[in-house]
Amino acid sequence: MKKQLVVLLFAVLVGLHSRPVAAQSSDVDFLLANAEAEGVLAGFRPAFNQHLAQLGVRPTAELNAALDEVLTVEALLPIMREAFAAQGEPAAFAAAAELVRGGAIGRVHAQVDTIELTVPLAEYAATVDASPPPQERLEWICSITQSQAAGEFYLLISETQRESSTMVASAMSVDVSEFVPLPEDQQAELNQQYLIGAFYSFLQRYESVSDAELNQVLAEWQSDTGRWFVRAYSYAVAEVAYEAADRIVQRISGSS
Repeated sequence: MKKQLVVLLFAVLVGLHSRPVAAQSSDVDFLLANAEAEGVLAGFRPAFNQHLAQLGVRPTAELNAALDEVLTVEALLPIMREAFAAQGEPAAFAAAAELVRGGAIGRVHAQVDTIELTVPLAEYAATVDASPPPQERLEWICSITQSQAAGEFYLLISETQRESSTMVASAMSVDVSEFVPLPEDQQAELNQQYLIGAFYSFLQRYESVSDAELNQVLAEWQSDTGRWFVRAYSYAVAEVAYEAADRIVQRISGSS
């Protein structure tokens, strides 16, 4: 099995690259908090459980202990910090932190984070479909969603978690086939599904944000710094999946 096959394939898509340099930990932590990294990492355990079950892996005591130890937010967050910090020069992190902290992105996040969304997303989406907002508003939200590579991001997470689970299954001596990425047409279909879901989510989340502010947010995400942040964060999340699989395999091997 060729580890990181998925990342190599997605590198062309989202421009991923790795660079072993040191960044200010305060900037790294600030950016990860703003990107809600803990929420992303919290989904690793259920994703691994699902993929391992699909591969026919029997949940032994040794495997469950390894999953319990490795796939917690507390255990994954330091891996995420290290992987993210290796994605650029300190100046890149400082610029991104300043953009998020003092730019329109930061102002809008501060505004919407205080709002409790009481309508389920599916219900909200149905309301929008029945009575859509102005076309310009829809286009801005669509552009913001695309500028954050939302479809590619969630597809990358899904595929790297699937590949990493296959690595664990192979270590369990389960008769599994070598991991093969989804065919391009299936990737495109999933990408579109994730993109649509993110679009409705952003539309609901930014409902109270003015058009002028949305325009500024879009400009910042489309800037060199904004695009770098999206690429660096995406690659770091993918690296977490591989490193987590490595650690699970090491613990299984050590207990056998």
